[in-house]
Amino acid sequence: MFEQRNDVMEYADYISLHAYFDRISSPEILDEIYAKYDKQILYTEMSFAVFKGEKVLPGSWPRAEELIKILMETLQHNVAAYVDWNLILLETGGPSYLGSFIEAYILANEDFTVFYKQPLFYAMAHFAKFISPHSIRISSAVINPGKSQVITVAYLRPDNKVCVVLYNNGTNPVALTLADDLKGITKLQLKPKSLNTLIYSTRSG
Repeated sequence: MFEQRNDVMEYADYISLHAYFDRISSPEILDEIYAKYDKQILYTEMSFAVFKGEKVLPGSWPRAEELIKILMETLQHNVAAYVDWNLILLETGGPSYLGSFIEAYILANEDFTVFYKQPLFYAMAHFAKFISPHSIRISSAVINPGKSQVITVAYLRPDNKVCVVLYNNGTNPVALTLADDLKGITKLQLKPKSLNTLIYSTRSG
């Protein structure tokens, strides 16, 4: 597109990407895109079990963990929104024009009388529920090297509340002290392999 029109970005509001190669690509690519074009980045297609040899894994927590890591990592690197490929598919996977057995957040039986909410559903719902539209990402970091198993991302929401998402990727509980220059500190205990959200007002009193 740039070879034909070097002003093409003047007519674009967003840059969209797919998430399928997040496993093998660096998130710094997202920072480079944002710095170069100054456009919001949208993930407009993600799904699991797309590649050959993969399959639907009903009730898979490891697959939910992979989604959590993708979300946490890409949100930290300027991704603003997500559109998943599939919300509901058959429990066997599909139907798919690719002829593969693709994962979904909700699985249904053949006559759509029974539905199963996957761990994927609850992982994505956690982010969608607490990080409200038009929130602004703010700086957050885990500064103790011994707590490297914890991943975090934080937002200032339109209701003037701070939303801090914390994921303990380890198999042991972690004690943390959350420090906010304006609000002070609070003690937290994160269970192993747990996704947590803390929401608090920025107003005093």
